[in-house]
Amino acid sequence: MRVVGTTTEHEALLVSRQRPFRINEILIIQDTRGDVRAEVIRTQSLNPLLPESNYGTGLLDDTTLSTLRAMGFVPEEETLYIAQVRVLSELDTPITVGAQARVPDFGEIQDILVPSDVSKSLLMGVIRGTEELYKTLPDSLKDLEYTVDPKSGELLPQNGVPFFFDVEKMEQYPHIGIFGGSGSGKSYAMRVLIEELMAKRLPVLVFDPHYELDFSQPIFGVDPEMCYALKDQFVLLELGTDVGIRFDSLTEAELMVLLKSSMGEFTENMEHAARRLYRKGDSLQSYRQRIEDVMWILSHKKEVEELVKVNPEPDTREARLVELYSQYSQAQLSEYSLSAVVRRVDALEMSGLFKKDSEAIEQGLKSGKTVVVRGPIRNLNIYAVYVIRHFYNKRRAYRDAVTHTGRATEEFFPPFFIVTDEAHNLVPKATGLNDYAPARPIFREIAQEGRKYGVFLVLATQRPALLDDTVNAQLNTKFILRTVRAQDIDTIQRETDLAPSETARLPYLTSGNAFVSSAITGRTVPVRIRASWTSSPHAQSPFEEWRAYVGSKGEDLYPVVQELLPFNTMQLAAVAEKCAEKLGRAVSVEELKEALERWLEQGRIKSSIGRMGNMRVYTAR
Repeated sequence: MRVVGTTTEHEALLVSRQRPFRINEILIIQDTRGDVRAEVIRTQSLNPLLPESNYGTGLLDDTTLSTLRAMGFVPEEETLYIAQVRVLSELDTPITVGAQARVPDFGEIQDILVPSDVSKSLLMGVIRGTEELYKTLPDSLKDLEYTVDPKSGELLPQNGVPFFFDVEKMEQYPHIGIFGGSGSGKSYAMRVLIEELMAKRLPVLVFDPHYELDFSQPIFGVDPEMCYALKDQFVLLELGTDVGIRFDSLTEAELMVLLKSSMGEFTENMEHAARRLYRKGDSLQSYRQRIEDVMWILSHKKEVEELVKVNPEPDTREARLVELYSQYSQAQLSEYSLSAVVRRVDALEMSGLFKKDSEAIEQGLKSGKTVVVRGPIRNLNIYAVYVIRHFYNKRRAYRDAVTHTGRATEEFFPPFFIVTDEAHNLVPKATGLNDYAPARPIFREIAQEGRKYGVFLVLATQRPALLDDTVNAQLNTKFILRTVRAQDIDTIQRETDLAPSETARLPYLTSGNAFVSSAITGRTVPVRIRASWTSSPHAQSPFEEWRAYVGSKGEDLYPVVQELLPFNTMQLAAVAEKCAEKLGRAVSVEELKEALERWLEQGRIKSSIGRMGNMRVYTAR
């Protein structure tokens, strides 16, 4: 391997007779100043059968061809492999033309591939382009993981250097984005990341609108003990059944956040009315009743004024109305604003948010567990706005107390990760006057200030272009999987250090392949995400699901049919009726016929033509 053509202090071209270059592999150029490490970012093969007029395409130009011939290469007679490489360290002068290049041993580049302490890092996959380094890996870094073949779906043994993400450096470079279109492996990458956080016993709060982040079932082919080791490290909670919000524990600010989240535009007049009528410690019923009473007062002023003159008995509804009149008659409240607040309160109640409290989440986080909260996406988004702010403020209060007083005057609350899919729905880019995104302020605050308090975001989305610019800019690590929309690719180009050649590959990445652009690694790393230890409930193909259903439809009829054999086709209606009676469900003749045909094919029953020739007789095997 030799350096050819024109070089700079950043890039050079290499040529080889012996072997094709692998994209993203790391090579050592034996420059006059010493060894220089470089990464392959683009490759080309020069075929002797190719017309000479095509030599100047791709990576080649006239200068490069002249250099090749001067070094003894004969493009017209031999196959040559060309690579464009990017230097991994800053140089003051261009790379020497004609310098030799070679494949390194792992030890020569270990420092740029693997963190110094892998026990504190997250094992996310295999670094692509490091296949030749595998034989020089120490045993401690071999056989750690599997990857999934994107074509066959089979598990493949580790064949390169493992990619470890140094999670503890998020203290300086916080927050993670996982970007990828449908079918890119985005949700799979998020699952692997959560598994690793669980394995490190780090507190994680996950919002799961798709009901897929269950970690209880092992994936076939991977040591099931990896899955079973996580069984006590996560908690599944259903919004409205297991967790919710205690209305009487809400602060005024938290109530305003919920009301803003529940419906569309929340005007200043509505907020004024909601704040003016709220009293700390209110129950849902007392708050709603006060609003309705004030609405009645506003529409029946004359009647109330008469009540004031009468001076009604204490502890009666009339006395309460008089008291409210004295408090709110001059408060500049309107019936329209009050009715809008009531509609929002009713919508929140109907969503089930006020049926439980958030104690189970708090206990889970304090125990270092991954807490997965599930629910319909709209209700979950409303709840996320409240609960993220609630626990972030608890963590912030604790850290501020320690920082300002030198001791913990507040109850301990742990650092934690916030993980959510479909992040562009929660934190959309600002769109103008009618913009509505109640979650945006708290996500922006955490994106900008969360590092100080140990609160970190993991935001997954198919549409990075729709994610809020302020939040996007604070995602110091981005896992970028297959992306095809030009708008999203433009955003990725602006927000990462991907080279143009890498960006051009984004629409063609196979599922599970990613570029990891991170301030922690200091460069973009191509990674094949490892096989997860656990299986998604949605992992089964819908076509396999359908075949399984068809193959088992009516299977519960078999024991009943066995008892009723023999019978003929003229008796199918009576047999179906008997089956329905025994099983306690409707059984059609058509369902019975399909089951009988399947059992005949499987050899579980027999049939013959009756003596009359116009009916079939079914008998036991």
